[in-house]
Amino acid sequence: MKKWIPAMLGATMIFSATSASVFAATPTAVTQVSAATNAKVSSNGYNISLDQNSLCSNTSLQKVLGLSKTELQKQFQAGKTLADLAKTKGVSTTKVTNALLQPQLTKLASDQKSGKLTQAKVASIKTDLTNQLNNSLTKKVTTVTTVTTTSTTTSTTSKTAAATAKSTDTTSSNNLTSLNKSAAASALNLSQTGLNQQIKAGKSIVDIAKDQGVDKSKVINTIVTKEKSWVTSQLNESWKNTTGTLTTEQQQFKDSGYLAKAAQLFNTSADELQTQLKNGKTLTAIAKEKGVDSSKLTETLHTYAKQQVTEQCNQAS
Repeated sequence: MKKWIPAMLGATMIFSATSASVFAATPTAVTQVSAATNAKVSSNGYNISLDQNSLCSNTSLQKVLGLSKTELQKQFQAGKTLADLAKTKGVSTTKVTNALLQPQLTKLASDQKSGKLTQAKVASIKTDLTNQLNNSLTKKVTTVTTVTTTSTTTSTTSKTAAATAKSTDTTSSNNLTSLNKSAAASALNLSQTGLNQQIKAGKSIVDIAKDQGVDKSKVINTIVTKEKSWVTSQLNESWKNTTGTLTTEQQQFKDSGYLAKAAQLFNTSADELQTQLKNGKTLTAIAKEKGVDSSKLTETLHTYAKQQVTEQCNQAS
């Protein structure tokens, strides 16, 4: 299923390392992902995976950089970034970005031709993905390691590993937050369990609304309102904390693309913006420093929220 906003895409989530004992009849593989960088970039449900396995298997990237899958893997494991490899090979970062973007461009062209997306929408998504990719080129590539627990004895599984494994599922989606799931279920006159069952059956929110005899616009607007309210609540929150890691909501805000959108408005990078937030500043304060009206910031992020929710309500699993 495609990721909902805020996607718990995508990109890796940092949780507390509280452990819980579990029993298993067979060995259970738990995938644990490094938090060195985002595992993907995403816009309106169009995702580009940036984990090590995906990048090494990308034939377009292999061709542009003149490196095999094994050679790419060695370079990433040595700590090289995509920008480092482009420089070493004398290749422009634009070519690297285009290689990563190509599969989604093909999909976007197909969706535009079928009438699913307008030309303006396609251009907006392309720009958004390109900006996020450009910001990712200087980041170290996520390393994936698998830890297998023994089934015949009591084993301890870190909540960190379990939560991270879920967050790196780039093929799943319509993964609503509890806030949006509650809003959707209420508008559809369903329990959250009932909603989950229908989503798992492959129905989109719009499909479910039709089956329930509920105006789809009412459902979408209800979710959008909740999402906008949540986004607004984040504008006056700094990301400074004692652990140095992002909270669930901060990671959610980042993975959903809001941080990148704000960075674009401020004419800076998402990394730089995150650094300022972690130093105790808020988005509203940064907007003032940048000479950007706070209402413009709110409007930009609210528009993005509406676009994402509307797009995803029309997407089936």
